[in-house]
Amino acid sequence: MLHINLSKKIAVVTGGSGELGRVIVHTLARCGADVAIHYFRQAERANVLLEELQALGVRAMTVQADVTQPASVAAMHEAIVHALGPPHILVNNAVIQYHPWTSVLEQPLADYESQFRSSVLQNVLMAKAFVPGMVRNHYGRFIAISTECVMQSLPGQSAYVAGKRGH
Repeated sequence: MLHINLSKKIAVVTGGSGELGRVIVHTLARCGADVAIHYFRQAERANVLLEELQALGVRAMTVQADVTQPASVAAMHEAIVHALGPPHILVNNAVIQYHPWTSVLEQPLADYESQFRSSVLQNVLMAKAFVPGMVRNHYGRFIAISTECVMQSLPGQSAYVAGKRGH
């Protein structure tokens, strides 16, 4: 069990309604952090997670955004600050999934662009939106989730690996 006291800290988890995101969200909440659960399309899963966090006694909210678009990230920032306050912890976990994974010669260029936008550009946009508040508060943690795939680069994963290596 983790014995980290994150009470009075506010965390944001992008891709919070996904499989890994749910674990990160629960871990932060169990350590006492209030949590903004970001989702893109999985509103139902985010709302179930919201209820689970509220049962733990932390403040929580869901927020929908496209983390690859500046205006959407700005709106997400505004909603979180309004509802919970300026975040102290940012976990960039969201990634665009594409199928099928195939060889580099067959993978559409759009898949490479989506991976760049969701892995690299997400970190830039989130930093521009959230880090200034962390600097003002003299406290912040900026965490970008990657994957062991960047070291393995298995066949069919070239677009995913290219995006994840970029951040």
